[in-house]
Amino acid sequence: FEAALAERRSGQDERGEAETLAMLGAMHHMLADAGEAQRYPEAGRLYHQALPVFRRLGDRYWEAVVLHNLGELAFAQSDPVTAREHFTRAERIFRELNAKQAE
Repeated sequence: FEAALAERRSGQDERGEAETLAMLGAMHHMLADAGEAQRYPEAGRLYHQALPVFRRLGDRYWEAVVLHNLGELAFAQSDPVTAREHFTRAERIFRELNAKQAE
């Protein structure tokens, strides 16, 4: 993922860079959940870098995915209030997207 991130940055692929940041965050998140808790802050940092890019690009699906991941991250770190906020926002977006598909 680190090599992919460097490649995406060199090619000025903003969406690809944000996707790679989100996936790299997910990798740190999974390793943190597996016992390497020191990786939680890095996962959060990467998610927070990706989120504004997806918002700026209008990519609601990836925005919701990252919000959901932030919710899981907050829950894993015993912050249920923040987790609920992120989960609620992610669910709202997923429902909006589903409603658009049904039209």
